[in-house]
Amino acid sequence: MKTIVVAAVLALTITGEYVVTAQETTTCATPSPSAVQHFSAENASVTEPFTLIKGVYVVSGTYKGDSNFMVYTLDEMGNEELVLNALGPFEGKGSLTVNKDTRVVFDVRIANGPWTLDIEPAF
Repeated sequence: MKTIVVAAVLALTITGEYVVTAQETTTCATPSPSAVQHFSAENASVTEPFTLIKGVYVVSGTYKGDSNFMVYTLDEMGNEELVLNALGPFEGKGSLTVNKDTRVVFDVRIANGPWTLDIEPAF
């Protein structure tokens, strides 16, 4: 009996005569966000980072403050995009186009009350 360990991933136990055929395969994990990601807080703040894959997204938001409500996305390369901008209480939607898989945060720069944000693939 002979045991061969290949790349610490595959262990073979072989008895008698044998022929081994190996085929290299590559599997890459693709970031896969849940259907809807939800965030909420009060006042200006930054969310925890989350993953978005290339595509178009709908951003839905509510805001119960009385000042301006400005929401940006900020990606891991430092690129930012204004997603929502409203004055006073708000309930509405915006869109976001992501050109490559990336990690982002919502940067709520101006707000003086409670808010919620939901992001989901548009299609």
